[in-house]
Amino acid sequence: MKNILLYILLLAAVMSYGQGLLQEEKIAPPKRTTPYKAKPAPPSAQATEKARIAEMEKELQEADAAFEKEEYDKAFAIYAKYDNNLDGEQCFRLAWMYNEGKGITQNYNQSFYWFKKAAEVGDIASMNALGICYKKGEGVSQDNNQAFYWYKKAAEAGNSGGMTNLGLMYFLTWQDYNQAFNWFKKAAEAGNNTGMLCLALCYGMEDFKDYNKAFYWYKKAAEAGNVEAMHSLAICYYKGNGTNKDDKLAFYWYEKSAEAGNSKAMSIVGAMYEQGIGVSKNSEQSFYWFKKGAEAGDTEGMCLLGDSFSKRNDYNQSFCWYKKAAEAGSTDGMCRLAVCYYKGEGTSKDLTQAIYWFKKACDAGNKDGCDYLEEMHSTKEKSTNEENNITKIKKELKEADRAFEKGNYTKAVSVYEKYQDHLDGKQSYHLGWSYNKKGYYTIAFYWYKKAAEAEYSLGMLNLARVYNNGIGIEQDYNQAVYWYRKAAEAGNSDAMFLLGSMYLNGKGVSQDNAQTFYWFKKSAEARNEAGMYFTGLMYKAGVGTPKDLTQAKYWLKKACKAGKKEACSNLEKLQ
Repeated sequence: MKNILLYILLLAAVMSYGQGLLQEEKIAPPKRTTPYKAKPAPPSAQATEKARIAEMEKELQEADAAFEKEEYDKAFAIYAKYDNNLDGEQCFRLAWMYNEGKGITQNYNQSFYWFKKAAEVGDIASMNALGICYKKGEGVSQDNNQAFYWYKKAAEAGNSGGMTNLGLMYFLTWQDYNQAFNWFKKAAEAGNNTGMLCLALCYGMEDFKDYNKAFYWYKKAAEAGNVEAMHSLAICYYKGNGTNKDDKLAFYWYEKSAEAGNSKAMSIVGAMYEQGIGVSKNSEQSFYWFKKGAEAGDTEGMCLLGDSFSKRNDYNQSFCWYKKAAEAGSTDGMCRLAVCYYKGEGTSKDLTQAIYWFKKACDAGNKDGCDYLEEMHSTKEKSTNEENNITKIKKELKEADRAFEKGNYTKAVSVYEKYQDHLDGKQSYHLGWSYNKKGYYTIAFYWYKKAAEAEYSLGMLNLARVYNNGIGIEQDYNQAVYWYRKAAEAGNSDAMFLLGSMYLNGKGVSQDNAQTFYWFKKSAEARNEAGMYFTGLMYKAGVGTPKDLTQAKYWLKKACKAGKKEACSNLEKLQ
């Protein structure tokens, strides 16, 4: 079958698309349609008051202009100056800057505050944004009921983003597909391209199945610039769903999606160039797009790029990309990597590693992995003595631990990777730390999780940090709180302090000054420098605990002695 590779890619695309595309609209500020007008001064007002109001109106109009030019520092400074005089649209913009960290340090609590203020005075876009805050738990405890309430307010007021997000709540949270369909349809008809995409996806479901209408809305969304819709429209053309099969138009839309940053589309464009489907064969273009897809994180692209390097007899590079794909969870990548170990291509021959990766692939449901594994077990080329092999592994891992502690990370990591199925919690943490340092955040997350699940406190701490920052995975404050608490309860003072910070900022938990103080003090008692400092500040201010200047001095003094300069300056002010 000449296009078997492309067929496999398309099948994977169809399976992974659908509900994976159903994500809430992002918060984006609309442009002003009318200039800001200040509330006029009463007729009896003094001339100076009238002049002040006129100057304020002029400055806030300048702030709006600066915002639309993306001069966020200037816009923020003026909005903050007149924060009691902002209209709903300006409250939205101030909230958005806090949310995105534009012109000011990112602060979800402040973002939520200003979205709520704007929504309560009738700003429709802010109603939708407030719903997103509640849905994600940003600046407020996650609350689906409140998210639904504000999405509905926005939708009923005509906000197409609110209509889409309300539809998503019905679809993903309440599983009321009829209501979801109705709101997606309203959003699509109002011109919202995410709503168009969601409506098209509904038309692919059994309850609403209509390939012609699905094609129509995919096309509308794609032409409106929706990258995922471009990809889905290409699938329609390739498979002939809702339209005549047309390989050239399939290629056109895959390429459009790829050029807009869709990593899976990049890999498919490479496959189409390789096989001459919808475009003339071109090995250089094929290689180019496989590389683009691989570097953008598509595991199929990694496998196909590895295949391309293998055809060029560059086995070191093919091994490298198969390894990346395997570590990112691709079962095809696992099989290819195992073959490299089995044949010694791009790496030393290692039957233990070959068996390990074939087994990983087989356990994940890959038939080729199972077949290869069975074949290897039937040969005489397996370890002669498993017990000696385990002893050898333990010895090498101990040597790796010593190498890591001496700073020879390259040597340590090579051993950890070789025997990754035998690592304890500390070794898993070391491997995660090394991947994080290299920028392989998704792989680092995997190993931090392994270390955390093995009850290693530094693994728990760093896993919590990954969840908190959303690096390599989707941000999840609830999971961050869970792992900070686990690490704190295991005695990690940094985790105690960071758990207190979560309570301070209301991330993953309700904002609670008493809990903040509790965990800051716990960390201080465990000799954590930051914990001592902030415990002193809370005693000084009487936040979360009764004001106690004696205790404030005590903890600030301890923090100062520990090297916290800010504590020294605060202590001097209390003397």
